[in-house]
Amino acid sequence: MYILTNGISTYYERSGAGLPVVLVHALGGSVGSWGSIAGELSQHHDVIMYDWRGHGRTEKAMGEYSLPILAKDLADLISGLDVRTSCVVGVAVGAMIALQTALDHPKIVSSLVLAEGCSKMDPSGAQYTSERAAKVEQQGMRVAVGMTIERAFVPGFAESHPHIMREFQGDFLANDPHSYASASRVVVGLDLVHRLGEVTCPTLLLVGEMDRLLPPSGSRLIQSNIPGSRLEVLPGVGHFSLIEAPELFAACLLRFLGDIKG
Repeated sequence: MYILTNGISTYYERSGAGLPVVLVHALGGSVGSWGSIAGELSQHHDVIMYDWRGHGRTEKAMGEYSLPILAKDLADLISGLDVRTSCVVGVAVGAMIALQTALDHPKIVSSLVLAEGCSKMDPSGAQYTSERAAKVEQQGMRVAVGMTIERAFVPGFAESHPHIMREFQGDFLANDPHSYASASRVVVGLDLVHRLGEVTCPTLLLVGEMDRLLPPSGSRLIQSNIPGSRLEVLPGVGHFSLIEAPELFAACLLRFLGDIKG
């Protein structure tokens, strides 16, 4: 289904009933990124997932993107669906969107799950992201797929899971290069550390032990600045815990949702 959010046509899917849970996919992903987890969640919750600006079936808007713009898109989606407040779950850049939404629109975020997120981008990460965005704009998505797989997954995962990698590569290559590059740049210069104390809702942090793109130190920084937040480091997992360890990801998420309900 489609809804107008912040001036763009946004694709979303909704299923289940109960506590609303909004799923925010990673950079380059789509509603399809959530796999069976969305179905599992919908057995107990009102699950809303969407393709954020420039991704999937959502409008490929022109111009620069920013985290506040993406947060406003999400806030408009939630309010437009007549949801008063929800648990917002974000992965990687999706986690940064979720965090920005909790900061800018706190009344609609009752709880927060940040998987492989960060609140401050270090210079090396910013340089890597900027260079990758420029290459993608100039040469297309294929120029970045190899480096993304090599850095995002633990050594040996791609070779031992060829079907998963075919799906990941296919989804990655289907992205619009200019939208992908614009979305990539939203994290360059990211620094929300000074605002983390504003987050007062229950917060869960998930991060792969072997994440090389956004290592556990970034999640520990968030935890140390959000009172009462929890951190779970997933052993032997890289940047995309949702892909590498979906059962563990789902178990952590469902346990957290059960705790806050009750």
